[in-house]
Amino acid sequence: MQANKIRCVLRGFPMMTNKKIAVVLYRYPLSISTMIIAAIALLSQHNKVDVFLDDKQRLTFKCDPWLQALIVPGTKNPFAIFLRKATNKLRILFFSAFGRFYSFSWESINFDLVRFSKALRGQFSKNQYDIVIAIEAKGLIAVDRAEVFKGDLIYFDMELLDWSPKHWAHMDKVELKKRQFAALQKVNHVMITSPKRAEIFAQMNKFNPERISVLPVVPLKRKVLQRSRYFRDKFKIPEHQVIVLYAGNFSAWAQCLEIIESMDNWPKEAVLVMHTGYGKQVKNLDYFKAMEKKASGRQVYFSLEPMLYQDITEAMTSADIGLAFYENLDANFYEICFSSNKMAEYLASGLSVITSPFEGLKEFVEGHGIGRSVDCADIGKAVQDIIQKERVYRENVKKCVEKFFIFEDYFSKAWLRYEKYAGLSQTSPH
Repeated sequence: MQANKIRCVLRGFPMMTNKKIAVVLYRYPLSISTMIIAAIALLSQHNKVDVFLDDKQRLTFKCDPWLQALIVPGTKNPFAIFLRKATNKLRILFFSAFGRFYSFSWESINFDLVRFSKALRGQFSKNQYDIVIAIEAKGLIAVDRAEVFKGDLIYFDMELLDWSPKHWAHMDKVELKKRQFAALQKVNHVMITSPKRAEIFAQMNKFNPERISVLPVVPLKRKVLQRSRYFRDKFKIPEHQVIVLYAGNFSAWAQCLEIIESMDNWPKEAVLVMHTGYGKQVKNLDYFKAMEKKASGRQVYFSLEPMLYQDITEAMTSADIGLAFYENLDANFYEICFSSNKMAEYLASGLSVITSPFEGLKEFVEGHGIGRSVDCADIGKAVQDIIQKERVYRENVKKCVEKFFIFEDYFSKAWLRYEKYAGLSQTSPH
């Protein structure tokens, strides 16, 4: 019996079986979230898993078929969906117009989250889940507001939320933080992406470190058998040109404009492909229009079609180098090693990487010889270096992935830690 248990752990399977588990996400992109998809894949092998998404995510972004089958369906009435969207837009316009003159409650501004939590309440009343996994702060707040839940609550903290008053992503950050902190008092266990982030999270939230597991953003073990021609065929890029890929959000914090500007110092044979999974809706963003303008006269190709997660590897293996840059705003960005979807997918696809020169990131990337960590202005020099030593870098990437970027190697340890401390009282000091 003990031998079987050990084998189960080494193979990366969860120790628990036959549990009913709910995974809750609110405005968080499940379809391209490496670690969350990997966790659901392993949990669903031995347990009944239901996935709850808000309407915007559920209706806009499609997941791989096996994952789509786990998503609990919401309303399919076209008129109800239209009416809800129209109501949301009117509310947003109203708060935008009058928010500077009047003080509105957090609940009235976050009306869609409140509605989502009510829907959860109905589902939780009908289905007694053994475990609920809440993803990110708003997912946790939605579960907390749903109230009728008696099992264990596990929180996946994907983006550190601190107490500072300003933040590019949250106009109501302080109020959001207060509600996250209150909801954490009911959490049995936290999964977070790195030891350093675990330390910061415990201090910031006065949370018991024993009830935190490290679960990095890395994919399930995969075999990269051969390089594809996906981007070469899509954009008719000749073989002699080196494809440098940026995949992710088109946002100021990702330094997309700075990346494009750096091309003036790139080797002539290098071209830039910029891919986002958010579809052609990004064309309406002012930031994307600025990117297009900056790209004029440079060899930049924009890829705007959403992909299923199962197709990401094929696309990425057609590139040569992956870019992962972040504005140095707070710990959520400078502690990005093992917390970056794009970096994990680049490496798992066999690509060398060029990243921001944050201390921990630089130490890992250059210490293992898998790429360079430089300022945006020096990307061209880094590209040239990787081109000249391509074979060495690719071999280093392969070794690094085998050692650090296989999700199964972390999953069992994280889950066993949860099981070890699951008996701790929810009211015990954090």
